[in-house]
Amino acid sequence: MKSIEEIETDIMTMFATTNSKPGHVLSHRQLSAYIRDNLNPREQSLVDPAIDQLIERGYISVKNIRGADNLALTDTGYEFIYPIDNEDTISNIQERIMGQFRRLNYRVNNMIQMRWITQNLIPSLNQREREMVAEALQGLENLEYITYENRTVEGIVLTEQGFDYIYQ
Repeated sequence: MKSIEEIETDIMTMFATTNSKPGHVLSHRQLSAYIRDNLNPREQSLVDPAIDQLIERGYISVKNIRGADNLALTDTGYEFIYPIDNEDTISNIQERIMGQFRRLNYRVNNMIQMRWITQNLIPSLNQREREMVAEALQGLENLEYITYENRTVEGIVLTEQGFDYIYQ
């Protein structure tokens, strides 16, 4: 049997799997389809107390839309489902970018198109990490590992310092 805490986790996981931002709403239909319908009757009786506890903690709020109460993610809930250390996250994103240059065996002046950033890197990140991509790119530019260029397409270009860094 699931506990209230496990049901709370399931509800917050629903927000996380939909890449929710603060204010994102889960309807009762979604809650029923993904939570209530997978619980036995005794566990179903714990859903409302679990919601009440999440509201009490400030992770969610109730938002009335067209006469129906829905669950909305708060800023506190957002920080809870996407725990993050800014410095570590930025460093990890930078390593993934530089790792892409390394995997492709790129040399000085070779370019990774912005399309790779937008279609491969960003979709693999959670919502809070996505917010840090620009800062990670700026950090790599500040280290002079990359430059931003708009040749026939936009992209980031490996510099001599970046080349030395990835192949040291």
